[in-house]
Amino acid sequence: MNLTFKRPHPETMDAMISALKDKKLYPGTHPRLIDAQDKIKVFTGHKYARVVNSGNSAIMVAMNSLEDPFLIPDQGAWSGFLKLAGFLKKDVIELKTHKGYLSVDLMEESLSKINAKPGALFITSFAAYTAEQPLKELFDFCQSNEIKLVEDASGGIGDPEARLGNGENAHVIVASTGSPKMVNVGSGGFISTSKQDILDKSSILLRTLRGSPVTGAGIAREIDFSRENLKEASSAVDYIKKRIGNVLHPDKRGINVIIPCQNPPETARALRKFLNAEGKSIITTCPLYDRVLDKAICVEIKNLALESLNEDNLQEMVEILLEMI
Repeated sequence: MNLTFKRPHPETMDAMISALKDKKLYPGTHPRLIDAQDKIKVFTGHKYARVVNSGNSAIMVAMNSLEDPFLIPDQGAWSGFLKLAGFLKKDVIELKTHKGYLSVDLMEESLSKINAKPGALFITSFAAYTAEQPLKELFDFCQSNEIKLVEDASGGIGDPEARLGNGENAHVIVASTGSPKMVNVGSGGFISTSKQDILDKSSILLRTLRGSPVTGAGIAREIDFSRENLKEASSAVDYIKKRIGNVLHPDKRGINVIIPCQNPPETARALRKFLNAEGKSIITTCPLYDRVLDKAICVEIKNLALESLNEDNLQEMVEILLEMI
């Protein structure tokens, strides 16, 4: 089995190299950033978009502009939510989830126990990258309760089902475009919204954290491949989930596979001898806030190049997992 790690497409690399060689000076926003922002708006459906230097920068811009306290899942989200809220001295309320998955019922249950009026919900497209969150239902609930929904769509942008990374289901969309995300440029990120005031309130941050023209050139090209990246990764995960059986969220769409086990460190060490991509690990161990707080190992299918996701490789992975876990 020959597994390769996800890389930017050759066309993306060519666009970034061309931008790197560009010696022209521009008095305003660089045309390559404008191109990327226009592309992002097409994908998210939002009116406005800005390219920044990382996904965390995009989250910081959103948090700086929104009223706290912020609602954040108790697991299965991005640990940067908690760290950045702390850095900005914003209050956080953790919501009870089902192993990262947040239903409207669970959200209502958590909110019934607090007195504060939440300002925003921060959530990732997928719980722990393994279970698609019900973004439409959550958005409708937030809209009815005057709560802004911020979706980290690093793993969901380009959704062929148009449920994730969709501006109709989120007031704000943020994303990392670092490796190995769906828009796999190697660095950078973006924020999109249809609410101009969110960008206006963080105008200084946006200027300070602006992405480079090279990153912009990469995003403008690589975002075109995001639909295929997500479609193939989720299809591969579905293949594995159906054959393993003992996985978390077996019936939900995801881009990694989480398998409960008794001794995650020992199991991970054994698996990494057989499952790695050019020497890079595709195995994560739990408990881990970014995944789940149970004992488990995660097989990060999202990290693999599309050519690795063929049926022969997937079947061999299934056999190895069944034998070793």
